[in-house]
Amino acid sequence: MEETYGYDTARDISRVVTALSTIPSSMAGMKIAFGQRDGGEAAMNVAKGLGIGFGGPTAVHLIGTFAINNFGGLGGGL
Repeated sequence: MEETYGYDTARDISRVVTALSTIPSSMAGMKIAFGQRDGGEAAMNVAKGLGIGFGGPTAVHLIGTFAINNFGGLGGGL
């Protein structure tokens, strides 16, 4: 019986894409948090920056997990 590795490969790709998504998300979050000096709105900018920095990779991870679980890995109905 031939065994396919589509599921494991899709999980590995999802992990790499999630890890790589931390770079632009953290850079965008830092730019939002520390790039603007609006005086009283500094705390809100830091909160937005943290939301972008953590929310981006979390969204990528959740989308990848959803796709793998519902489409069965690579080549499973995409």
